[in-house]
Amino acid sequence: AALLSFPKLSEIFFSCLHYVVSEGAETLVLIPQVDVRRALFQALEYGLKQYDAIIVTHTLEAISSIASSSLRLLSSSNNSAPSVIPQDTEEMMMQCTYDVMHMLIYGDSVVDDILPPAAEALYPLISCISNRYNQVLHKLVEQAQQQHKSR
Repeated sequence: AALLSFPKLSEIFFSCLHYVVSEGAETLVLIPQVDVRRALFQALEYGLKQYDAIIVTHTLEAISSIASSSLRLLSSSNNSAPSVIPQDTEEMMMQCTYDVMHMLIYGDSVVDDILPPAAEALYPLISCISNRYNQVLHKLVEQAQQQHKSR
């Protein structure tokens, strides 16, 4: 993470991450190594917390690719089969949904440039976790209530 404090290096890293994820999103969703998926989602979470709109845009586009691939996999499996998406990936997508919504609602540096990729990421994210979306909303509401009480 220390190397990512250099703006140009960070921009190159997230540009490469976006490319790799966009080209192989379906493979990454189903990769059997939980550590690899977790590291990928941690990198994406880190990218959402950056102040550079280009980095955040690359991150949102990568999240959108993963969520869209997951949604395609879910819709291609029949309803009687168990989910083809690993449970930990669903949990990580819930966290991404929360992070994107939190960034849009509470973010200090939300610029117009990131709104379209954020919307493109949220639609497949919410569609993938539709049965658990209320948990994400509940978490956001709880945070708003805590912030209101602290004022």
